[in-house]
Amino acid sequence: SRLGQQMKLLLANQLCLEAQQYFSQQERALFIKIAGPTRSGKSTFANRLTGQTCFSVSDSSEPCTCGVDMSDPVDFTSLAATQSQHSQTASKFDGKVCVLDIEGGGDRTMGHDLSNYVPCFMLPGIIVWNVIGHQPRTEFLNQLSVICRVAQLLFKQQQDDQLEPAPLFPNDLLIVMRDYALASSSQDVLARYLEPEEALESGLPEVEERNAVRKILKSAFSSVQLAVLPQRGDPEYEEAEHDVVQLVFEILKRKYRTPFAPGGSRASGGISLVPTLPMCWDLLKELCRQLENHVDELKISSVLTYVDQAEYNRRIKQAADELATKFEGWWSMSKFVTNDAEVTDKFIELASECWEQSTEFLQTLNPKNAEWSKRCSGFIESQKSTVLDGALAELKLLDAQRQITELQLAVCATERHRASLAQRHRGRQHEQILLRAKLMEDGWNEDSPQLLLDYFDVEKWEDLYLDSAASIDNILREAAQRRDSGISSGALKVSDVLDCDRLFQDLVQNNLAEVLDME
Repeated sequence: SRLGQQMKLLLANQLCLEAQQYFSQQERALFIKIAGPTRSGKSTFANRLTGQTCFSVSDSSEPCTCGVDMSDPVDFTSLAATQSQHSQTASKFDGKVCVLDIEGGGDRTMGHDLSNYVPCFMLPGIIVWNVIGHQPRTEFLNQLSVICRVAQLLFKQQQDDQLEPAPLFPNDLLIVMRDYALASSSQDVLARYLEPEEALESGLPEVEERNAVRKILKSAFSSVQLAVLPQRGDPEYEEAEHDVVQLVFEILKRKYRTPFAPGGSRASGGISLVPTLPMCWDLLKELCRQLENHVDELKISSVLTYVDQAEYNRRIKQAADELATKFEGWWSMSKFVTNDAEVTDKFIELASECWEQSTEFLQTLNPKNAEWSKRCSGFIESQKSTVLDGALAELKLLDAQRQITELQLAVCATERHRASLAQRHRGRQHEQILLRAKLMEDGWNEDSPQLLLDYFDVEKWEDLYLDSAASIDNILREAAQRRDSGISSGALKVSDVLDCDRLFQDLVQNNLAEVLDME
């Protein structure tokens, strides 16, 4: 539950590529951004938030931080539970949290400070602004003028002179006033600094300027709070610092304890609108790229478009990979018992399901985008060539193989039938030889007609020789006529046998040849 070693995130308006490894996981992330004037105890407080010495600190007058340092992201739930043990606020945010230690402002130009503040302040989470001691209102608000400048860049001015948050993840502002020696409470100090002043009748320019800063601060952040810390040697310092650490996590837990944002806009917050780490990296990259030209040329709308498009491409790839996996699982179980229509319907069902699951987050960010239905159709069409067409081609191949198998089985059955016919034919020929031998040996007698009837039994022959019943009937009729004529068997013995044999041979030659040819 402790944050690890620091890593350089931003230096001279250039992202450090070594830090990109921490932004590769598809998890939501919140950022605690420590900022303020130089030598105001930012790195020390950042270490207090992490629970260990993660960021470099020094007692010298020289700044400790150059650019922006970051801790590696860890689970928000575990760190929040450790740092706010007695909290009664439950948070459903299960993503990551990362602490950013930003180089102190005021020592260089406004442009240099903005190159650090603009990318970091755009990230979701909380800004902890460190200042030293009680200060006059004008000096204090002048120190916060850089935040107002960032707000003017990140938020657009409406015609009714009301600041509307840019359609991205809003922050909370917590001002930590160190070495505060007065007896006033945090609420009294905050009211003194941020409550509007009533201008004199003539109108003082400095009062109007301070009120303008106050208005921007209240409009640019979800909430503005202030905490005071006594001097480090004070007996109450440790307890007071612990309370401030708890307050940081309390603010985040209260803000991100609901799964969905009311109203469905990015400005309304909620867990569902916290960006993923890859989106945060794309956001930083595009902001740094635009800041290379001139800070006044920064176009937040194009930044958001770039981030959304990059995330959409990532999620479309994720949807395509998930579709391929799900469809392959279904296809391996169903390919032998389905048809073209069922395959197409199942593909469309799975493609729509994967697309909806992968783009749900982006649809939450842009609920009014009328292109989602069109994009879904485009995704389904794009996946047909890689997923569906291959399955349909394989289905046709399987059907062809099935037909080939059926033909092969039919050929085998025909071969078996032909072999059976040939065997039965040989058996009949053998019976014919035996019958001929018996008739020639015994002559024509009273048993001869029955022998012929048994031999030429219609039931034995018509299944073998198809429509041969008429020919067999002729043989039987002729044999019966010979039997009934009363002619002596001795005179007609040889002719009877030869006549039957001739008729039999004709029958075999004609009918059997026809049957075999047809088979």
